[in-house]
Amino acid sequence: MRIVVSGTRGKSTLIRMLSFMLSTKYKVLSKVTGEKAVIIRNGAEIPIRMRPRQRILENLPLLSEKADFIILENQTITPYTMRIFNRIVRPDIVVITNIRRDHTEFLGERREHIADCFGRSIQKGVSMVLSGEHDDRLNEIIRRHVERRGGEFRVVRSSSDPPASELLSLTRFLSEHLLGDVHGERFKLLNEYIESMFSIRESKGVRFFDGSKINDPDSACLVIRYLLRKYNDRFLLFCQFRRDRRDRTSVFCDFLLKLPSRDRFEGVLLAGHGAEVVARRVGGEVMRNAKEVLDRARSDSATLLMLVNRHAQPMSEVAEILGSSSVGDICNYIENHSCCSRA
Repeated sequence: MRIVVSGTRGKSTLIRMLSFMLSTKYKVLSKVTGEKAVIIRNGAEIPIRMRPRQRILENLPLLSEKADFIILENQTITPYTMRIFNRIVRPDIVVITNIRRDHTEFLGERREHIADCFGRSIQKGVSMVLSGEHDDRLNEIIRRHVERRGGEFRVVRSSSDPPASELLSLTRFLSEHLLGDVHGERFKLLNEYIESMFSIRESKGVRFFDGSKINDPDSACLVIRYLLRKYNDRFLLFCQFRRDRRDRTSVFCDFLLKLPSRDRFEGVLLAGHGAEVVARRVGGEVMRNAKEVLDRARSDSATLLMLVNRHAQPMSEVAEILGSSSVGDICNYIENHSCCSRA
């Protein structure tokens, strides 16, 4: 059986969670293309070092391998390549994690436009499409496309807390659907992992939350509201922009103008390409290096909340100094917290 995981946020994490659950009973071959492209064979990760220029093509050899489940991430970001990916892979099940505003230069400025792109990417022959999206308006857009092509569409409901709870609900649903069981101890470990993803840490005299991989305003809003409810801290927001992702800079500029509970923030720190322009518009401060960021967090006694882009300076240096590069690594978490990873 072939499963394709699509959506905006959480694709790589969901694939790792599904691989962890399904490998209790079946031979599972998975591939993720997040920060580091890897192949996962029954829980063992193998880095993909030589990648073709056309990244879609690196999936072809996997489709001929013998496995009970092949789980692939649809890493494409244009309407055309999303359709081509599904046409090549020919999945039995497609999972859409959520619909958020990212890659807006290709998929459209509004979430309705993005939902339409995901819906149109579904090809005939897909037996089931699952959605973890909370917004019923967006789900109806996808539903129309799926049912027009003869597939079954299901919305898998989840709570709003913590953020990314839809990944747990999708994992539970597919475990029950494909295994007939959720393997309680394993699922409990995944639940603890999701909780740990959204916890504040402390290092080098700085309390911080590393959300530098959170690069769409919808996810950022969910996470900020959750942290504000969970902690009584005052926060210092740090956003990193990139020259090659001007679409993100634009949507986050609008987001910062409407920052929820602005009175809980000591300030907004900005770095990277376009930071000066955004700072003038939203009333932020431009940071030149990691030392300025960390010194400001210590002097304000505020919790540093990092957003938008990880792979640029000074964000990457701040993350390295604080030792936050492993935050959110599900494989490390499972390895360090459970003996059932080898069960």
